[in-house]
Amino acid sequence: MSSTFSTINIADSALNASVIGMNIASNNIANAQTPGYARETVQQTNASSIQSFTDHYTYMGQGVDAKGAQRQTNQYINAQLRDNSSQNSYWSQVNTALTNLQGVFNEPSGTSVRSAMDTFFSNWNQLSQNPTDSGVRATVMESAQNMIDAFNAMNNNLTQSSTMYQNEVSQGVSTTNTIAKNISELNTQIQNAQKIGANASSLEDQRDALLNQLSNLMPINVTYSQDSSNPNVTDMSVTYDTKNPTTGAVTTNTLIDNGTTPHPLTVGDVANFKNNQYGSLAGYNYMQGYATHVASEMQGLLAKVANDVNGYQKSGYGADGSTTGVPLFDINSTTNAVTIDSKASAANLAAAQTAGSPTDGSNALAISQLMQTGNYDSTYAGYVGQVADDVQSANNQQQTYSNLTTQLQNTQTAISGVDINQEMSNMIQYQQTYEASSKLISVYANMLNTLIQNA
Repeated sequence: MSSTFSTINIADSALNASVIGMNIASNNIANAQTPGYARETVQQTNASSIQSFTDHYTYMGQGVDAKGAQRQTNQYINAQLRDNSSQNSYWSQVNTALTNLQGVFNEPSGTSVRSAMDTFFSNWNQLSQNPTDSGVRATVMESAQNMIDAFNAMNNNLTQSSTMYQNEVSQGVSTTNTIAKNISELNTQIQNAQKIGANASSLEDQRDALLNQLSNLMPINVTYSQDSSNPNVTDMSVTYDTKNPTTGAVTTNTLIDNGTTPHPLTVGDVANFKNNQYGSLAGYNYMQGYATHVASEMQGLLAKVANDVNGYQKSGYGADGSTTGVPLFDINSTTNAVTIDSKASAANLAAAQTAGSPTDGSNALAISQLMQTGNYDSTYAGYVGQVADDVQSANNQQQTYSNLTTQLQNTQTAISGVDINQEMSNMIQYQQTYEASSKLISVYANMLNTLIQNA
């Protein structure tokens, strides 16, 4: 039943809601430039009506029930943003790494592997025309070493890159586990606040910022659920999927269980991510394998060159017209590492195909043509072209996901961002509501005083 002071109680609820609203608007304005801050609004509902009876039943409103601040955020948009940001992070890392790797080939230039091979085989051609010239023979030996050095320099760069990416994966795993630990600690604080009805908005802002950092490192699935023991508490779990490389079986792994317990990520998990094009960790892992593969292919190409030249060397004859069977290169059967053979010399270069013919340069000519007949030129060009294609593809993918991420960030800002003009407008409305409520209380109090005095 309505009481004499119902009007004052209603006005008082409006005063309380206005104060809360002004505080929230002030906090929004103060944090307009705070990274990760989600705009807050007043969480308010109609106060429960009361039933009144005269000649019939009626329901009378009792003002507004303001319960505090409510974060303006959208879990679906947040999940989409994390997903796209994760892919953008992957392709950004791969694009940068491939661009750097493309520089290792150093094409076109006068100091590249291709240039060293061209010079080596060109010098054999010079030897075919001047088989008795000791100076030309010395030049062939020098260019052979220069070619080996060029390949080794490239492979050293590729191996160092592979090791660097491996270290980045290890460091990234450590960073991931630190972030997961911090999220777990925040979850405990958030749940404790929710249990007593306290405002946990700032803690949730911090958690969302950490989740964004986590998604830039790896593919994650974030799930929110109502706590089974307390409906006011929200649990949060973070999982990721791995795929068995042999069987193809997919396993869902927990990184944060029931919102509080962290389960450390391992380097082995990174190698088996099901979504292997998400996050910088997967990017580093991919580039580690990529650099190792290219290094192996280039080492194989050098070994093929050395083996083919040795074949001609063994069947030809040196400067004296009788020495034969001396290889120019030594090839390690396990690693394919190539060096100048200890028995090789300028005099032992087999320029002739026929014994006793020191002026015969036909064998040297055949070796000089290996750049084309051995397909070294096309093979090497294929590697260079493939890397260039991969760089272009990675750049296109990065641009795509960068644009999508920007669009989602704009959408998120429209939901969670602070509009200073709107907040100032809200502030004026709350102030006017406060003044009107105060005036209502004053007028009603004067009316009651008049009634009491005239009673």
